[in-house]
Amino acid sequence: MNQVLFREDRADDSSLIYPTAASVRGRVLAALLRGEQLTQADALRRWATSRLGSSIYQLRKEFGWPIVTTEIEVETRDNGRVATVARYWLPNHAIRLAGARGQRFATSA
Repeated sequence: MNQVLFREDRADDSSLIYPTAASVRGRVLAALLRGEQLTQADALRRWATSRLGSSIYQLRKEFGWPIVTTEIEVETRDNGRVATVARYWLPNHAIRLAGARGQRFATSA
Protein backbone atom coordinates (compact mmCIF):
# COMPACT_ATOMS: atom_id res chain seq x y z
CA MET A 1 0.00 0.00 0.00
CA ASN A 2 1.27 3.51 -0.73
CA GLN A 3 2.24 5.80 2.09
CA VAL A 4 -0.15 8.70 2.56
CA LEU A 5 1.32 12.09 3.39
CA PHE A 6 -0.50 13.69 6.28
CA ARG A 7 -0.55 17.45 6.05
CA GLU A 8 -2.02 19.76 8.66
CA ASP A 9 -3.39 22.05 5.96
CA ARG A 10 -5.57 19.43 4.24
CA ALA A 11 -9.06 20.79 3.80
CA ASP A 12 -11.04 17.62 4.49
CA ASP A 13 -10.88 14.04 5.69
CA SER A 14 -11.55 12.39 2.31
CA SER A 15 -8.01 11.06 1.99
CA LEU A 16 -7.84 9.49 5.45
CA ILE A 17 -7.60 5.71 5.41
CA TYR A 18 -9.19 3.62 8.14
CA PRO A 19 -8.45 -0.04 8.97
CA THR A 20 -11.18 -2.58 9.68
CA ALA A 21 -12.84 -1.41 12.90
CA ALA A 22 -12.85 -4.84 14.57
CA SER A 23 -9.10 -5.40 13.99
CA VAL A 24 -6.44 -4.57 16.56
CA ARG A 25 -5.29 -1.72 14.29
CA GLY A 26 -8.86 -0.44 14.19
CA ARG A 27 -9.23 -0.55 17.95
CA VAL A 28 -5.88 1.17 18.44
CA LEU A 29 -6.80 3.94 15.98
CA ALA A 30 -10.22 4.34 17.63
CA ALA A 31 -8.58 4.84 21.03
CA LEU A 32 -6.14 7.37 19.58
CA LEU A 33 -9.00 9.24 17.88
CA ARG A 34 -10.69 9.50 21.27
CA GLY A 35 -7.56 11.30 22.47
CA GLU A 36 -6.17 8.40 24.46
CA GLN A 37 -2.45 7.79 24.91
CA LEU A 38 -1.39 4.14 24.70
CA THR A 39 1.51 2.03 25.90
CA GLN A 40 2.24 -1.65 25.26
CA ALA A 41 0.87 -2.47 28.72
CA ASP A 42 -2.42 -0.79 27.78
CA ALA A 43 -2.66 -2.80 24.56
CA LEU A 44 -1.93 -6.07 26.33
CA ARG A 45 -4.55 -5.36 28.99
CA ARG A 46 -7.25 -4.10 26.60
CA TRP A 47 -6.83 -6.14 23.43
CA ALA A 48 -4.56 -9.03 24.46
CA THR A 49 -1.93 -8.04 21.91
CA SER A 50 1.80 -7.85 22.42
CA ARG A 51 2.23 -6.22 19.00
CA LEU A 52 1.19 -2.59 19.57
CA GLY A 53 4.38 -1.35 17.89
CA SER A 54 3.47 -3.28 14.75
CA SER A 55 -0.02 -1.79 14.66
CA ILE A 56 1.40 1.71 15.15
CA TYR A 57 3.91 1.13 12.35
CA GLN A 58 1.15 -0.02 9.98
CA LEU A 59 -1.15 2.87 10.92
CA ARG A 60 1.68 5.28 10.13
CA LYS A 61 3.13 3.73 6.98
CA GLU A 62 0.16 2.04 5.33
CA PHE A 63 -2.72 4.20 6.53
CA GLY A 64 -0.93 7.56 6.82
CA TRP A 65 -1.80 8.50 10.41
CA PRO A 66 0.73 10.87 12.09
CA ILE A 67 1.01 8.99 15.38
CA VAL A 68 3.52 10.51 17.78
CA THR A 69 5.82 8.47 20.02
CA THR A 70 7.20 9.74 23.29
CA GLU A 71 9.35 7.81 25.71
CA ILE A 72 8.31 7.65 29.34
CA GLU A 73 9.86 6.02 32.38
CA VAL A 74 7.78 3.57 34.38
CA GLU A 75 8.52 1.70 37.56
CA THR A 76 8.49 -2.07 37.18
CA ARG A 77 7.52 -4.79 39.63
CA ASP A 78 11.15 -5.92 39.44
CA ASN A 79 12.29 -4.41 42.76
CA GLY A 80 11.42 -0.88 41.64
CA ARG A 81 13.58 -0.93 38.53
CA VAL A 82 12.74 1.84 36.07
CA ALA A 83 12.14 1.02 32.40
CA THR A 84 11.67 3.30 29.41
CA VAL A 85 8.62 2.53 27.28
CA ALA A 86 6.90 4.13 24.30
CA ARG A 87 3.66 6.09 24.64
CA TYR A 88 1.69 6.68 21.44
CA TRP A 89 -0.85 9.43 20.70
CA LEU A 90 -2.43 11.41 17.87
CA PRO A 91 -1.88 15.16 17.67
CA ASN A 92 -4.98 17.32 18.04
CA HIS A 93 -4.80 18.51 14.42
CA ALA A 94 -5.15 14.89 13.22
CA ILE A 95 -8.15 14.27 15.47
CA ARG A 96 -9.76 17.51 14.26
CA LEU A 97 -9.13 16.63 10.62
CA ALA A 98 -10.73 13.21 11.10
CA GLY A 99 -13.85 15.12 12.16
CA ALA A 100 -17.24 13.46 12.46
CA ARG A 101 -16.13 10.47 10.37
CA GLY A 102 -13.24 9.85 12.77
CA GLN A 103 -15.49 10.15 15.81
CA ARG A 104 -17.97 7.68 14.29
CA PHE A 105 -15.07 5.30 13.70
CA ALA A 106 -13.85 5.84 17.27
CA THR A 107 -17.22 4.79 18.68
CA SER A 108 -17.68 1.83 16.31
CA ALA A 109 -14.40 0.03 17.03
